[in-house]
Amino acid sequence: MSFGEYVVSRWDTLSLAAAEHALVVAVALAIATAVGVAVGLLSHDSPRARGSSVAVSAAVLTIPSLALLTLLIPITGLGWGSTLVSLTVYAFLPIIRNTVTGLNGLDAATVEAGRGMGLSRARVLLQVQLPSPGR
Repeated sequence: MSFGEYVVSRWDTLSLAAAEHALVVAVALAIATAVGVAVGLLSHDSPRARGSSVAVSAAVLTIPSLALLTLLIPITGLGWGSTLVSLTVYAFLPIIRNTVTGLNGLDAATVEAGRGMGLSRARVLLQVQLPSPGR
């Protein structure tokens, strides 16, 4: 049986597996984005917290995927649970690092001007640091 014949004969199973895979990746990315951006927002001001959050997420990324899945199977079982946790954990580093880099990459004079105008830390974050540069 050739590869083309195999795909045609099992198209229903393969398309269902591909759709399920896309769904678990989308859910994992949504969770990782929500948590990672929150961690980045909370830790970008403090060098110690920023270093810790990036270091922990980088350390987790060094664990091989098979080893992580092996560790998670007794806790979450085989299937969606362990897959979702591992994909989410692996997505943290780029999200946290880019959130922190983006917030700290803003000109310090701009942030200080917002503070000098009497804005609270939350207002500086929402009105000065988070808006896009073209706004």
